[in-house]
Amino acid sequence: MMNCSNSIEGTFSVSQGTIWFALVISSISILVYGLFLFKVMPKFFQSKWSYVLFTGTFLAITGSMVAFMFWYKSQEFEAIFVATPAQNNLIIVLCAVIFIGAALYTKTWFTVLIPLFLSMGPIATRFVPEEANNDPLYITITILVFLLASAVAIAIFIFQSKKDQKKI
Repeated sequence: MMNCSNSIEGTFSVSQGTIWFALVISSISILVYGLFLFKVMPKFFQSKWSYVLFTGTFLAITGSMVAFMFWYKSQEFEAIFVATPAQNNLIIVLCAVIFIGAALYTKTWFTVLIPLFLSMGPIATRFVPEEANNDPLYITITILVFLLASAVAIAIFIFQSKKDQKKI
């Protein structure tokens, strides 16, 4: 499948199935969202039902993409392009530029944070030695570091929200 995590793992490839998958899912998504925005939303624009309909449409499209991805992974498509290590690194840089550009454009950091969290596993797989996965000491240290990082992130969030409430 074509995504940035495959580049992080160093296994980026494109098959004929990938191209068809991208075309079919993109076409269906554009068609459904187009119909939703131009036919359904004008009738419910000021209503609370617009949120319910938008969420339902979003979940249906996302669910169909996930279903197609599971089907795609079960297929054995032959790769027509396999990236070299330099091309994998270029794809990683391109993905990062796209996500950061989207974050700057939308003025939200979710477009950077979500891919970053999804990429942590492949990044760890690429840079952490295999024998570290079997050592209980390393596993304990990793859990403690993640707990500490989570506590610091939550503390920063609480501090920031209290600071914002004082301004109001």
